[in-house]
Amino acid sequence: MTEVQDPASGDVTHDAFLGGRVYVYQPKKGRHRAGLDAVFLAAALPVETTGRIVDLGSGVGTAGFCAAARLPDISVTLVEIDEAVLSLAQKALQDPENTHFADRIDLLHADITAKGSLRHANGLLPSMADHAIMNPPITKPTGSGRHRNRAAQAHTCWTSAGLSPG
Repeated sequence: MTEVQDPASGDVTHDAFLGGRVYVYQPKKGRHRAGLDAVFLAAALPVETTGRIVDLGSGVGTAGFCAAARLPDISVTLVEIDEAVLSLAQKALQDPENTHFADRIDLLHADITAKGSLRHANGLLPSMADHAIMNPPITKPTGSGRHRNRAAQAHTCWTSAGLSPG
């Protein structure tokens, strides 16, 4: 995975969620920063939820971490294309504050907008989870370059093409 800045450098923050039950590292700027939307997404899973959850486009893992901290009978696969933020998720899993759920989290570097055969080759399989969560872009992607295009593609994949076809 791509190396990221040390949190002490000021480019990455170490943030608490759920009253300190979850800690994440996230870029200070330049990429999406997790907030209450991720907490609400995790809270939308019923308390009796069990099995494997896949968090598509997980970013630094906030929603998946919050779900795992809240629901002891689930395991979570974080799926993310951005290696830099996925490496921050990996770093957060090594935090002592996250030990109560870290062993139930797996990371998967994959592009959810790729054709089915490529997604499958990267480990993103149609029957890999009992439940899926995703915090897709809710506004029109802004800016330019690769991140804007990926956000637009992920939104289109979710709303019109689904995840299994292709």
